[in-house]
Amino acid sequence: MLLTSNRSLQAAPELVLRDRIDIQLEPIRRLGNSVEIRGRLIQRADGEGAPYLSMRLQYDERWVTLLTDSNGVFFQRFDGSEGEHMLSVDVAASRFYDSAHLEMANFDIEKRPLELSIEAPLTLPDTATELELNVLAVSDGRPVDFLNLEVLLGNIGDELISIATPQTELGEARLVIPQEQLGQAGRKRIEVRFVGDQNYNAATVTSLFQITSSSSLALKSDGSQFSFGDAVHMSGRLEDGRGEPIANAVISLEVQSQRIESTKTDERGDFRLTIDSEELGSGPAIALQAVYRPTESWKAATKSTPITISIGERKPISMSLALAAFAVTGLGLLSFIGLRARPWERLRRTAKSDEIDEPHPDDVVEVVPKTGFVPSRPKLSKTFRKAHYDDIQGVVRNVMNQAPIAEARIESPGQISQSDSAGQFQTEALAEGEHLIRIEAEGFVSEEFRVTVPHRGEFHNSTIDLLPVREKIFTLYKEALRPRIPDPKLWGIWTPRQILDHVRRSKPNAELAQLTDFVEESFFSQRMPHEEAIERARTLVRAFTRE
Repeated sequence: MLLTSNRSLQAAPELVLRDRIDIQLEPIRRLGNSVEIRGRLIQRADGEGAPYLSMRLQYDERWVTLLTDSNGVFFQRFDGSEGEHMLSVDVAASRFYDSAHLEMANFDIEKRPLELSIEAPLTLPDTATELELNVLAVSDGRPVDFLNLEVLLGNIGDELISIATPQTELGEARLVIPQEQLGQAGRKRIEVRFVGDQNYNAATVTSLFQITSSSSLALKSDGSQFSFGDAVHMSGRLEDGRGEPIANAVISLEVQSQRIESTKTDERGDFRLTIDSEELGSGPAIALQAVYRPTESWKAATKSTPITISIGERKPISMSLALAAFAVTGLGLLSFIGLRARPWERLRRTAKSDEIDEPHPDDVVEVVPKTGFVPSRPKLSKTFRKAHYDDIQGVVRNVMNQAPIAEARIESPGQISQSDSAGQFQTEALAEGEHLIRIEAEGFVSEEFRVTVPHRGEFHNSTIDLLPVREKIFTLYKEALRPRIPDPKLWGIWTPRQILDHVRRSKPNAELAQLTDFVEESFFSQRMPHEEAIERARTLVRAFTRE
């Protein structure tokens, strides 16, 4: 991933998160009088294909602009001739991706095609001492000997480091990678390169695997008995299976599986929490437990051993003080409720509603889910306190079904947070003032909102609802097709599949057929479309509506 910062004197740094692209080419083949170029654009962050991405492919003096398919694959044929040729692949920088370039300056289509493959386990525990790797080299189904290869290894998203230069024997090259070269747990990318020789053109193959990480979590309290209203101070440490600290990890404090508070570990894996005992309630045996739920698939979740504390009962106060406090609080509460309810706005809305015509019974009213940031309603006691919270906590959800969204990116000035498997997130402390917050998640339309720090707790337990990209694409499709639906009442009855089937039966023209193919792939594919696919959908809609 590439992280850039644009600084100015008037504004806080603006973070732009772009994924890097790897260009992979299959062996170039000559088919009669043409040359077949086939390859794939890979997102370095997760090793998946980059869907619907525009790219430029040049063969000698000829070039074309292509769009990858839903799996990041591209394909093109050129008229070919004998001798050496030049091939280049270029991907321009965009909002989501950094630019990428691959060039083969002197490849000869008369040379035999070479295919490399890697045999390696997909998963390795962090306690493993080595990784056994086998590289296969074949040409037209036959093993190739005496090829000098280079093996590179690194974390997904990072630059690769050369670790070995084996040679094939009987079409294979076996090597053992020790633990010190494998590095820490995480998702890894291994690449084998062949630079080419007099018989074969250059070739490259990439494989992904992960080293899984176990973890242990400790929790302790500064005491075991507390009076009602006391502050309870908790601390602990998070380590991986090798005893190394895990930094910047979200730790939740839970009571009977209910999250009470959360924080992050520091660079030493340590964390601290302070809880108001009134948040926990009174009781002789309250069990507290720290929980670590990582979002990455290669990290294992863990819980601390529960610790038990006791909190005394609330002490009664004298009747005279209670009545006086009740009177003052009641007056303040009535004023607060009056200001919060804003009855004048209700009267204004009622007056406006009288001017609005009732919808016709045949009209179709399509309810569009409301997305974005929804602050919580803090407890009444917190609204009377001075604003002192400087972070944002909450959950990221799918607005269509309220399902939590894991691995959503929450970008705030100078930092990036990520939601866990339950959609929960927490930012680090923000500087005083107004901030622009951006939320992105794979397969969802991004959202932005502004917050002012410090706050009184309204940005804790907040909700961020995101719209799936496929729903946005289908909405554009339905709007374009609205005049072609035989009966407006069907709009709220037909399923997406029925709408698509209706279009198929109507023998659509080329523009509508292309748009329908794109929407069908985006909406029903198991792979969630990227946000850039929305612009592609808009382009196809414009082409259809102009015809």
